[in-house]
Amino acid sequence: MSQLERIDDHFFCEIFIDTKPAVMLFDTGATTSHISSKYTQNSKLVGYVKGAGQTGVLGKTKEVKEIHNIKIDDLLIDYHKFIIDDSVKKHFPNCDGVLGIDLLSMKNIKLDFKSNNFVFISDRINEGIPFSTNRNKIFFNPKINGIEVENLIFDTGAHNLSIEKELHKNLNLELLINDKELEIGDSNGNIIDYETYRIDTFEIDHFKKSNEISYGFCFKRSSKLKKIKQNGIIGKSIFDGHIFIFDFNSKLCTIK
Repeated sequence: MSQLERIDDHFFCEIFIDTKPAVMLFDTGATTSHISSKYTQNSKLVGYVKGAGQTGVLGKTKEVKEIHNIKIDDLLIDYHKFIIDDSVKKHFPNCDGVLGIDLLSMKNIKLDFKSNNFVFISDRINEGIPFSTNRNKIFFNPKINGIEVENLIFDTGAHNLSIEKELHKNLNLELLINDKELEIGDSNGNIIDYETYRIDTFEIDHFKKSNEISYGFCFKRSSKLKKIKQNGIIGKSIFDGHIFIFDFNSKLCTIK
C-alpha cells in the first residue's frame, strides 16, 4: 500500500526508479507518465513527442525515453516509456514527474480516498459498475439530475466536476454567479472562461452525490480527443471520501 499525500488539493505519491525515490503527481487524467531528466542516467532514447502538454507547453517537442527498474507500490516494472519533462517543477517544485494512467492501469487498483492511499490488487470484479477506456483515459456515464451524460473522465488531477458548457442547457441546472476571484487554468497556465452551476444529483449506479457544483467549459479538443467525445471531467469534489476499485480486464468498478 502506498500513501497519497494531499498538498494544495493535489495528490502525490512516491515511486522508485533504480531504487532512487521520485515524488510523482498522481493523475488518472494523464494519459502518459512524465519524469524529470535527472532520472534518465540509465535510459534509452526511443523517440520524440510533440504536444505533450500535461504540465508543459503544448507543441513543444519532448524526448521519450525507456526508463528501467521501476517500483510503484509492490508493482515491479522492468522498463517503461516516459516523457522527459522538467517543466513539472514549474508547477510543483517538489515534484519529479507525473504518474499517469498508462502505469496505473497495468494492474487492478484500489484507490482509497478515505485514507488517501492506493494499492495494486490481483482480485477480479465479476459484478460492478461498467466503465470504458479509450486512449488511456477512464470514462464513466453518470446521471446528472436524472439525465445520462456520456464520457466523463475520472481525473484525480482535477478539483471539481466539469461538463461541456453546451450540455448544461439540457440538464436543468441552476446557473450561479461566477466567483470572479476564482481563476481556473488549463495544463498550460491559460485562464479558461467558464460558468458555474449547481446540480441536484450526480449518480453512477448506486453511488450518489447531491447539491454539487459543476463548472461549464467549452472544451478545446485536439483531433485525437474529438474521436473520444470527451464531455467532461469527474474531479475530487465528487470522489472525495470514497473507495474506488478498478478491474481493467473486466472494465468493472466498485465504489464504497
